[in-house]
Amino acid sequence: MKEDFATARFRLKVDETLATKIVSLTAKQLTQLARSNQFLFRLNLENPIQLEQLTSNKRAENLSHIHAALLMSSSVN
Repeated sequence: MKEDFATARFRLKVDETLATKIVSLTAKQLTQLARSNQFLFRLNLENPIQLEQLTSNKRAENLSHIHAALLMSSSVN
């Protein structure tokens, strides 16, 4: 997030306030979050077709990271 704030916000689908707070966390606070079993992320796939699209396109394996970014950006938060 510190390197590319706008892209990180877009990919994580968080608002500016939350992103700013995440960036301001200390190493100790980040470690506390990492050790917590209460800190959960939501998988950003809405249906099995999206997972299939990400994993089965053999024609564009070298473009898979671009395809994943496009697919995830089109999903509704």
